[in-house]
Amino acid sequence: MMSAGILGLPLLLLALGVAFGGDFSTLNASIAVPPRYLSTMARDGAMPRVFAKVHPKYRTPYVAIIALGALSILLVATSTLDFIASLSLFADLFYYIIGIAAAWGLRRRMPQLRRPFKVPAVAVGVPVSIVIYMVMMSQLGTEALVAGALWCALGLVIFCVCQNRYGKPAPQSAAEALPGADEVPSADEQRKMDREYLIWKVVVASAVTIVALMYLVPMVL
Repeated sequence: MMSAGILGLPLLLLALGVAFGGDFSTLNASIAVPPRYLSTMARDGAMPRVFAKVHPKYRTPYVAIIALGALSILLVATSTLDFIASLSLFADLFYYIIGIAAAWGLRRRMPQLRRPFKVPAVAVGVPVSIVIYMVMMSQLGTEALVAGALWCALGLVIFCVCQNRYGKPAPQSAAEALPGADEVPSADEQRKMDREYLIWKVVVASAVTIVALMYLVPMVL
């Protein structure tokens, strides 16, 4: 907006909307969730056990919170926000790929698990989605890709060291690993969920079609 010469009140309203409507609404989750990921990984023996420590009074993983907070402050203090944003996008896209592949792997490794709902066409959707995310990752800068790959390699080294030191977690059954996964909703809840899913499919298909036309029509004309 500044490049287009749109300043003053419109720019102020946009900044306020982003701050209060976007940043503040996700700030609590952004602060609360990642340390608990780290704490759970440490509890499972995938990271140093110090990150699993829980505060005796507040019952929060205070070591993980302090460590990730310090890392965030250190990154912001470098004044390389473009690089940090690219590195964050690399991480987001990469763990989307891991999650999508894991869903397919879970379907293959635990076929006996009761599934009230099964995502259709997983064998097609998973590889297509992974390819799309990999193409998106390829658009990031070289520095972000190299740093992201090195960070992943470091994570694997830490994981292997911790697994050798603490041992692997005890094997779990499907019911233990995914408690509540076999719960079936009531008939009314099922109809409501089916209706919401249908609306979601229509909206997503429409949005994808519109975006594709926005790219294809100018190319044809």
